[in-house]
Formats: sequence, structure tokens, C-alpha cells
Amino acid sequence: MNDIWLRQNKVSILKYLPYFLSKDIRYKTTNNTCDIEHENIRLIINDLLNQLFIDTATWGLNYFEEFLNIIPKKDDDYKARRTRIKILLNAHDVSTIKFMTDLANKFLTDNSAKIIEHNSEYWFEVFFNIDGLISLEDLRAAIELYKPAHLGFKIVFY
Repeated sequence: MNDIWLRQNKVSILKYLPYFLSKDIRYKTTNNTCDIEHENIRLIINDLLNQLFIDTATWGLNYFEEFLNIIPKKDDDYKARRTRIKILLNAHDVSTIKFMTDLANKFLTDNSAKIIEHNSEYWFEVFFNIDGLISLEDLRAAIELYKPAHLGFKIVFY
């Protein structure tokens, strides 16, 4: 994230004050102590700001999951949790082939998903390379959530 409005370097108050003040040991010591506190506040603000965005959130993912009624699994890493949150927030009105392909690719590292329709039989196949699979369980749940209710599906991998 590009926080151009927030200081990026370490805080140094004496940098903004006349040079002669840094010669006084008491004044310099007091300012150095203030520098430490200002730096702590800067880091806290930066961390708090990161929690507002899914891609940079860590402890803030709990709030997104609570809002979306998601119960994270014990072994989930940040990437899996972020993907699950994004899928639920990106609700889509029409589940087209492109949408379902893009949805499946969110659970693959190599974007190898293809959808093969069997319209006359009311089902479709999700075809992909298993080497790129992140989570089969999450992929299955996402497809179940977004597929049209009257269609069945089968997951096929090579």
C-alpha cells in the first residue's frame, strides 16, 4: 500500500528544529525520547491502516470473517483466508462461464481452470491441473455457492 500521506522514514523531531537545540543535552535527550514515542505511534497507525484492506490485513481479517460469518479453519494461512473473504464480497449476479472460470482460478496458482458445459444434461465440469491447486475443499464450496441451483458439477483434474 502506498501511504504517501504518512511519513515513511523514522521520526526525528530535531530535524525540524534549529540546529543549536541539538547541542543542549537535556533538550536532545527529551527529543530522542519523543522520537521513540512518535515512531511507535507511526507504526501503530500504519498497522491499523493495513487492517482496513483485505490484501494487507492480518489480525483485521477476523473482523472481515465475523462480518461475513466465516469460520476460519485451524490450518488456514492469510492467503486462504483472504481468498475466502474476497469470494464472498465479490458476489456476482450472473454465474457465467467466465465468472466460474475466474472463480476456480482463485484457488489455483497456475490459472489452468476450464469449464466444460454439458447443457443437455444440466451439469458442467471444472477441469484443471492439480499441481496448481490451493484448496480443493474451498474450491468445491465456492463453486457450490455460485453455481446456478439447477446445475450439477464435477471436478476433474489432471
